[in-house]
Amino acid sequence: MDSESKILQRGMEVGIHLETRRGNTIPTFRAEPHPPVKMKAGDSMHRSSHPNIKLRSLDSSYNCIGMVFAFRRAWIEPCQVPKLLRDDEYQRVSRQQTMPGDLVVYYHQDKISHMGIILGIERDLANAELNILVLSKWGYDGEYLHQERDVPRQYGNTLVYFSEKKVYP
Repeated sequence: MDSESKILQRGMEVGIHLETRRGNTIPTFRAEPHPPVKMKAGDSMHRSSHPNIKLRSLDSSYNCIGMVFAFRRAWIEPCQVPKLLRDDEYQRVSRQQTMPGDLVVYYHQDKISHMGIILGIERDLANAELNILVLSKWGYDGEYLHQERDVPRQYGNTLVYFSEKKVYP
């Protein structure tokens, strides 16, 4: 079953037209908005299990991949991420090479499950630590600012970083 068929079975409708930089079409979909009471309940659940997150927005019409690649206008299936990264010329970078604006992709059982945009990096030289602040959309629920590993368990604990920055010598 293709991505479009799976999404339509979940009660979504076809979304915006989206192409990669190479001109390949990416299927997008729109979800029915969830009622405010349901959105608030989801937020409350996430805040109770992740007390350090900061809510940015409650909107069920897009997912984390749609936040990153479709400007919060649609859902994009995780299976489209490799094509988006390849066609939009993202390169894998190490955690130490990341900069604000780069992406973090989460894997659960070797499958892409989540992604976010790196907003800030604090380098704690005294303790040789790197603290990365991420903005990501948690399913149908809110968009949150959080530490890179402070996410729901189902997103997995394998993180890979990507950057599209161009550097010319």
